[in-house]
Amino acid sequence: MLIEHLQAKHIDLLEQLPKEQLTALLALETDQGVNADALKKRVQVILDEIDWTTHRKELANMIRTLLPIEQLVPECYADWRPIVSDAVSFIGTRLSSQRLIPKLIEQLLLAENTTLEQRLILFIAKMPSLQKLGQVIARNRNLDPAFRTALSKLENEIRDVEPEQIKIIIQQQLGPLLKKHKVEIRNQIHAEASVCALQRFSWLNPASNKKEQGVFKVLKPQLKEYFKEEMELLLGLADYLESKKEQHTLSKVNLRAVFEDIRSLLEQELDSEQEMQNLKDAYSRYQNSNGIRIPQLITPLSAPGIIAMSFEAGKKITDAYANNKKQQRSLSTRIIEALIAHPLFTTEEEAVFHADPHAGNLFVDETTHELIILDWALTERLDFEQRRKIILLISALILRDEKLIQNVIMELSDTDFSKDAQSKQKLQQQIKKFMTQLALFRLPSVQDVLSLLDTIILDGIQFSRPLLIFRKVLLTLDGVLYDVYANVSIEIDITQLVLEHLRDEMFGINLMQATGPRLQIPLTPIDTCSLIWSAQWYYLRNTLRASEQWFKLTR
Repeated sequence: MLIEHLQAKHIDLLEQLPKEQLTALLALETDQGVNADALKKRVQVILDEIDWTTHRKELANMIRTLLPIEQLVPECYADWRPIVSDAVSFIGTRLSSQRLIPKLIEQLLLAENTTLEQRLILFIAKMPSLQKLGQVIARNRNLDPAFRTALSKLENEIRDVEPEQIKIIIQQQLGPLLKKHKVEIRNQIHAEASVCALQRFSWLNPASNKKEQGVFKVLKPQLKEYFKEEMELLLGLADYLESKKEQHTLSKVNLRAVFEDIRSLLEQELDSEQEMQNLKDAYSRYQNSNGIRIPQLITPLSAPGIIAMSFEAGKKITDAYANNKKQQRSLSTRIIEALIAHPLFTTEEEAVFHADPHAGNLFVDETTHELIILDWALTERLDFEQRRKIILLISALILRDEKLIQNVIMELSDTDFSKDAQSKQKLQQQIKKFMTQLALFRLPSVQDVLSLLDTIILDGIQFSRPLLIFRKVLLTLDGVLYDVYANVSIEIDITQLVLEHLRDEMFGINLMQATGPRLQIPLTPIDTCSLIWSAQWYYLRNTLRASEQWFKLTR
């Protein structure tokens, strides 16, 4: 019975089990009348008896055989394959048995034609930290398309909680308030994410004395327990990889700091009170921006672990405006303005930006063409100086000014170059190599910017957390925008705003304030003069570089 359910290539995995449990499993062959569900329960009882801590090597071999996910890593990231394999084995072999065993049984009994992408999605079910990481990874358009498609399902297609479970939490938390406001909760889950489930409702708004539509965002049961275990696993993984870092490409990356940042971000997902404040702030910040809509917090029906907000009808941006290229292009521009230009060019001293802008959090009303920005659990802040340096870096890359690129990166970095001459030399070499490989007379893209920063980070040069998060936002949005309208260019739209600013400065006008929200380019007069001066030498720099390349080819 059991053998019939196993893939032929996985039968030999059973031989790695302790003799007592192997004998018990093989004995199940005599139970011909057992259905699949009963079989799973019997197998779980037998596997639960194993002391996995003393058989960790065998368990690691099983996980590597069942989930060789390093095969999903594209060639451009080939150096990461051993790291990915080690990471999956580490987490799998240390996950609590009550969570791991059902996953192993599920993997063993999957059909032989189950793809590796599907296996991975099933394995990380009810593992919110890995689901969240998968959402971020999914927006890297260098990944294999099939893998990206599978991971993108983590945005809106997670299904691991029942409607009744969520409804019970709402009733327990809100009690008499439901009756007071005549709340009627729907019987189905509206949507699920890695840490929460959304359930729609109607209520009587005392301010308007009308029935209005809302949605409850509820933290999933057992979430905090899962998060605690997974956070400990992530930090343990950091220490484990640190001990082996000389064996792979991350020899100078502070892995523990990276995982601490991930842990901090994921913990923000559990802070419903802070998310309520973020939502109120975002609503206030964008309410005067044409074409942008933020859900409004319903305070009387919100509680710890439950956020009630107005229901905003729309379609996921990657599914919107089918075959309408004009509207897709317009939507892409609106996304860039709302999530990049608005926070970068705000008049506020400290800019707040959405730190998790994957497609599952971005919808559009195809009737009004308004962009709907959801899920404000994760936000980050950039002060004036940080934004100034980001704009200078983008501008310096566009102008192909190596010296200016180097100076800005040194200012952005947390590395003390005055005490680390070797890092400064490596930075110079990486910038020169990057500029040499960049195609002549082509505007550098966001992908180029991210590639340069990734190379520098791998060389051990450190940056502050807000800048690393902003890098992640750019990576995510670059993938999202590519899926909305492949020909869109973040760098061109941002460059246009910067050039308008330079033009206005030269002629003593400020056209940017004529319409829309108040914006300003975070550059000083000295910065403006430096960019204007650098722009005058742009064609000469490119001509010299073209000559160098021509001489190399003809030698």
